[in-house]
Amino acid sequence: MLHAINHSPDAIRALRSIGAFQFLLLKRLCNRATRARDINVAWVQAVWFRLPPDWVESFCAFRPPGSKKPTTLESMRKIAGATTARKTSILLAFLAGQRVGQWFFAPGRSSTAKVAAHTEPLKKAVINLLHGFYAPALYEDGGYLGYMPPIGQANQPFHRQHLQDLFDLQNDIDVCPYCNGAATHRDMDHYIPLSRHPWLSCSPVNLVPVCKGCNLSKTTKPPWTETAAIPTQDWFHPYLRSADGNYMIELRGAAGRPEPRMVPIGATPANRCLNFENLVKLPETWKTQARSVVSTLKKELKRQAVRRGAALGEPEIRAILAESRHDADAVSRSAPYSLVRRAICDAVLNNRPGYMQMFQAAAVP
Repeated sequence: MLHAINHSPDAIRALRSIGAFQFLLLKRLCNRATRARDINVAWVQAVWFRLPPDWVESFCAFRPPGSKKPTTLESMRKIAGATTARKTSILLAFLAGQRVGQWFFAPGRSSTAKVAAHTEPLKKAVINLLHGFYAPALYEDGGYLGYMPPIGQANQPFHRQHLQDLFDLQNDIDVCPYCNGAATHRDMDHYIPLSRHPWLSCSPVNLVPVCKGCNLSKTTKPPWTETAAIPTQDWFHPYLRSADGNYMIELRGAAGRPEPRMVPIGATPANRCLNFENLVKLPETWKTQARSVVSTLKKELKRQAVRRGAALGEPEIRAILAESRHDADAVSRSAPYSLVRRAICDAVLNNRPGYMQMFQAAAVP
C-alpha cells in the first residue's frame, strides 16, 4: 500500500485456479436440481475429481477448532437446500464479486453486500464455505494438491507460505506494505474483509502479506464509502490504487513527541490518506516508532560528538542527518520505518521549529 506491490504470475494463476474451484462447486450446489440430501463427500469428489480423495474428505469435515459452526459439508447442504431464487442470487453475487477491477472504479454501490440479502443461516453457510477455501485449505501447510497449475516442482502443494515466498520473489520489499515496519512475522490480510465479501477469500487482488501488528489492528470496516457516488474514490487499494508516489509524511506535534501523518501530494484526494490511516491505525504505530527513531538519532549524534571530543555545531548535525536521510530513502523498501526516519531528518533539514535545537542538545560529549 505505502509501496507498489503485486503478486507473481504464478501466484495469480494458482489463486485463480482456486477461484475456479469455488465457482464450479457453487455452480453445482446452486443448480436447481441439486438438493441437500444429494451432498456428501462422494458428490464433492465427483465435482472436482482431480483433488485427492483424502483432501476432499478433510475439506468437507472441517470445523473451526472449539467452534460450534457447521462443517464445510453442512454449509454445502444448506446452500443446496435453498430456493432457486436464492441460489441464483448467490451465484450472480459470486460472479459480480470477482470483478473487483471493474466495480472498484465504477460509480454506484459496489456488489460487496449482496450476501447480506439472504437469510442469516444461508448467509453464514456461504461465508463458512468460501472462508474454508482460505482457512484451512490455503492457510495450512498441506495446501492445495493435485489440481493446481504447475509451479516450481511437479505436484508441489500450494499454501500460504508458498504464496508469501512467491510474493517475496516478485517484490523487492522486506517491510510491511501497510506500515513500513518489520515484516519478519507476517500474516495474510484480506484487504476487503471476508465478513463483507466472502467471494474474495482467495482472490489475488485481496490477499496482502502484512505484519502481524497491522493484521490485528486493521479494522473490519469495508474500504469504501457506501454513500459516495463512487464508493472507492477516497480509498487506496494495495494493487489497484497504491499510495506509492501519492503521499508524503508530515510531522505534527512538538519536536520531542513527533506524530507522523500521511498527507496527499499532487491531485490525490486528501481523504485517501486519512481513510487508510484509520483503516490500519497507522498514526498510533508511527507515533511509537517516531520516538524510537528520534532516540536512535540522538544516540548517533552523541556518539559522533564523543568521538570528536566536542559538541557538534549546526552544520555538522545537518550533514549527518542529510546522510541519514539519504540512507533512509535508499532502503525505504527494506529497512523498517525508514519512511519515518526520512521524515524526521527532513524536519531538521527543512528548519521545522524545535528539531535542530532538540538534536543540538543531544550532540554533546
